[in-house]
Amino acid sequence: MAKMALAIGFSICFLLLIAGGNGLSATSSCGFYCFLQPRPNQHLDVSIYKKLECTHLVYGFASLTTKFTLETPSSFDLPDAAFLGNFENLQLLKQTTQHPKKLILGIHVTGNLGFLSNAATRLTVAQNAVQMAKSNDLDGLFWYFDAESIWNVNLVKFFKTLKEEITTQEAKLEVILALGSRRIARAMHVLDELEPVLDTVYLIGSLVPSSEDPTMAIAVDPLFGSSDVPVEDSISDNAELLAKHGFPRRKIVVGLTGWSFSFRLKSKYDEIHHGSPIKGPGAPGPLTRRKDGRLAFHEICKLAADSNLQLDDTAMVTSFMADDTWYSVTQPGEQLKTKLEWIGENGFGGVGLASIAADDQKDECGEGVFPLHRFVGQHFQCQAKKAKKGTDSCTRLCTWRPSNDSMLDFNNFAPNWCSHLVLSTLEINSMYGNMSKNPFIEETVKNYNAWKVKEKPYLLLSVGDGQTNDIWSMALAFPNRREKLALSLKNHLKDLKADGIVISWTEPGPENFIESRALDQFIIELRKTLPDDAIIVLATSINSAFKNRYNVVELSKHLNYFLVQGYRFHSPKSYFTGHHSPLFMSNALVDPKNCIEGLATEWMNQGASRNQLIIEYTAEGMVQYFSGYRSDDKLFGAVANPIQVNLRSKPPGVVTQSDVCEAMKSNVTKIHRLEDLGIPYLVKGDEFIAFDDEQSMQIKAVWTSLKNFGGLALYALDSDNVDGECPADRPFPLLRSLVRAQVCDRCLNTDEITAIATNSTSNCRPNFQVSCSYRIPSPKDKKPLSPDMIPFNKCTEVVVSEAELTADGSIQYRTSNALAVLDDLFNATSTYGSNTSIVLSMRCGMKEAEFERLMEDVSSLEESILHHLNSHNYDGIELRCDNVLKPATKKAFNELLSGLIRRFKDERRENGNCPKTLSIRVPAWNTKLTDFYSIDTLNILQHVVLEPFQVDVGSMQLVSPLFGDGNGDQGHQAIDSTLNRWLSDGLHRQVILIHLPTYAIVQRKSTKPTTRSSDYLTEASKGMPFEMIEQKELCTKLAVKDTRMQYDSVAAYATSATSDNIEVISYETAETVTYKTKYALRERLGGIGFMALNEEDFAGSCEKGAYPLLEAVSKNECIVNA
Repeated sequence: MAKMALAIGFSICFLLLIAGGNGLSATSSCGFYCFLQPRPNQHLDVSIYKKLECTHLVYGFASLTTKFTLETPSSFDLPDAAFLGNFENLQLLKQTTQHPKKLILGIHVTGNLGFLSNAATRLTVAQNAVQMAKSNDLDGLFWYFDAESIWNVNLVKFFKTLKEEITTQEAKLEVILALGSRRIARAMHVLDELEPVLDTVYLIGSLVPSSEDPTMAIAVDPLFGSSDVPVEDSISDNAELLAKHGFPRRKIVVGLTGWSFSFRLKSKYDEIHHGSPIKGPGAPGPLTRRKDGRLAFHEICKLAADSNLQLDDTAMVTSFMADDTWYSVTQPGEQLKTKLEWIGENGFGGVGLASIAADDQKDECGEGVFPLHRFVGQHFQCQAKKAKKGTDSCTRLCTWRPSNDSMLDFNNFAPNWCSHLVLSTLEINSMYGNMSKNPFIEETVKNYNAWKVKEKPYLLLSVGDGQTNDIWSMALAFPNRREKLALSLKNHLKDLKADGIVISWTEPGPENFIESRALDQFIIELRKTLPDDAIIVLATSINSAFKNRYNVVELSKHLNYFLVQGYRFHSPKSYFTGHHSPLFMSNALVDPKNCIEGLATEWMNQGASRNQLIIEYTAEGMVQYFSGYRSDDKLFGAVANPIQVNLRSKPPGVVTQSDVCEAMKSNVTKIHRLEDLGIPYLVKGDEFIAFDDEQSMQIKAVWTSLKNFGGLALYALDSDNVDGECPADRPFPLLRSLVRAQVCDRCLNTDEITAIATNSTSNCRPNFQVSCSYRIPSPKDKKPLSPDMIPFNKCTEVVVSEAELTADGSIQYRTSNALAVLDDLFNATSTYGSNTSIVLSMRCGMKEAEFERLMEDVSSLEESILHHLNSHNYDGIELRCDNVLKPATKKAFNELLSGLIRRFKDERRENGNCPKTLSIRVPAWNTKLTDFYSIDTLNILQHVVLEPFQVDVGSMQLVSPLFGDGNGDQGHQAIDSTLNRWLSDGLHRQVILIHLPTYAIVQRKSTKPTTRSSDYLTEASKGMPFEMIEQKELCTKLAVKDTRMQYDSVAAYATSATSDNIEVISYETAETVTYKTKYALRERLGGIGFMALNEEDFAGSCEKGAYPLLEAVSKNECIVNA
């Protein structure tokens, strides 16, 4: 009975992928996993399973004995003289029905976990498991470890041993590991090492983090987070989290459960939902008699049919109340279909349903036998492999308005500038929904089709852009009109071979409930009418959004994106001057929320998902005219004359980027910048021109990226100096600024990975490296970072500093305890970081003349370095000699680098291991590499490391800013400008590694100014001394400071002023590190590094977890260490 309870108890975890029927095709590579769990003494009648269309049938669960042998699930599994065993009966089922295609032995390991820590017992268990599967003609092994503490290197070693044993016994077995959602965080540090030795990871969706609390009600398999369901309890969040940390989607099977959950309430009057406190599990079902509140479908179906069902269509869960019990149920229907569609559309390798015992085997509910399994088989489809459409750029929509005077020249347009090209507009020309053809759009599409490039942006058609509410409301007022308009759009999409539609009802947008409802119904009708892969985007107006005229939750189910209009916050016909596209909330505005930041916040408050929001900017400026006298102290918000707008500008109130450029040439023009709003404007006589320039667009792109919105858009691309007239020879300046500054979760594609591997010195180099500098602690350090606290799983290499090359060629350490710490470091590496390299960072600690003499005998120096590396078991070396290099020593230093590389390769040929690595560190100020280095030699190094630096930006010192000021030149020193110069010297991208500081820079001045304006900061920074502080001291200081972001530089800073001093701190945050990591990935660089782990918050003192900066890199789904 104990084994029966174990088997049934485990069954709550699984719903696996079913193929066949109208769902999975016979050629599909994904699977539908079903679970069959016999009683301990059951002889199976397999005939009742003939109609199941599972691709994988998991039969179990076998258990591990104290002697490390496997005990089969049933005593009738093996054959006897009088009968066929269960294994043979299942083989006959497989042969006669072709379902399942594969028989998998489930193995549940709950005790005897000590075998994992011993190589001999690991081998014994592996041999016994493979032998049992092989002798019974099974196709795989499904492992479930019922323990929290197994997620370490020993588990990796076991699966490596298992794979080796499968090869040794010449078996053909799939290896599958079950992982509960609540254990992903614990397993995260070994997932990348497990991936190569597993064929599939099975995500148990019902074992959510909240399920660890027995006093909490849990809903069945919520797909998304909602007001009741935290996002960490959702299938989507956990499946995506697993995909981000080591496993390709094709290797992930998402497991659902066929069991319904029941919970007794403390009071029958309680309101209850996911997460509510409960008295305990519900009463056992009459047939399965489970004591954990789980009920089979045939035990709950009639009660559910007689109850008032509560549908949460956000989380995709159904529940009801009966007496003092709350039930969360699994049923065939739209919610289950939505879950199956999400799993398939997001490219996961399959679905699972646990278990057969939870389904109706005798049609007691009147829905046929096995209704849950049949529903999955009929509706689940894996994602079809399609030819890649669009480009690899971040989501960036560009709207072009073709006309007689404005046709896009594709020959002078880079395909990666835009992910989607929107052509505006198709007009609704009557109340009956007919669409007028636009000959200029047709001509543009013809040129687009003739565009000879490898990849093109998606092509979208804008509908109704600029048309007023009377036209839109009449076109959508009745069902037959909505249907006619949808069919007309479908025909236009087909005729022009476009990829999607942008619905542009924004003048001024829906204004009442009737119009909002009509728009909802039209979007639903349009989604049904257009092809399944058609892209539908809703352009939204500012007024309608603030008035809650969009049914955000419902529309999000049918739209790909919401296009959030970020450029009509002020009208040129207003009676006071203002800006049409302010970014930040500020008291400088009449309504501080009337800006892009406030609007985006409003959208999220209404339930919009960040990844569906596309923030739209414009290339058009806005002109107003002052009315009479105005004070130079108040130009923004001054009295304006709206009558002049119609008389003096065409179109009224609109200026192009070329117009702005021409206005700047005038001697009477004054340019102003409102830092609090992130925008510029200019004044020329009585003209007030609000506009965006390259710097403000850079700020907006950085802000959009840091906030993790789905993307950005640029409206009126045709106004962005397309011909390069003014500024001369700089076409599309605003678009290029957005392209330069936007980052996203864009990962390396297969071709790029192949290219990097081709240029690598060996297969030992990860595609993207995370380099962690470690300073050997001094004996005087009060709270040193000990080697056993280093997060080896987050670093591809640990670089040990504090070594110095002396003038006589010897290598010395600057701390007396260095060798003892190194011993501890290598011991920790063998325990925690088997795949992490340990690299020596060595500084040339001498004068230039001494270095020049040392370079006279390069061969001896090579020998000395190699001897030191081998004596201490280092995996490589990083040289820091830029301080003594000069053109005269370029040749000799190149010989040193080349000689070391040759010696490292010779060693590899002798021992077969990965060669030692060689890197150099170069300061950002060295912008002419060819003066000191041979570029050909640098290109075969492991890294060329760009060191952290600080730069004076006028108002403060910033640490490692990513960008300059963005206005046509690079401005101050920055990572981006340095990299561009290095690349122009011929340095390969994949060898460049950006080092970021974990320390912060503190600047102080003893005199307090009279104001807190930008001038105050400028004055405060002049001659201001600075010091470096570590993260745990930083967080204490930030608690009492005004913290801000320098968006154009991607740098954070904080300020405070007291009666005694002014203090300014510049530092990295998790957000800036995330941004710079995405930048490095976008630019296909070699990696990211940190200087140094010692200054990180390694103890979690700031209550953000240990190593928050390093963790920001580890969370990035695109970090591939293949």
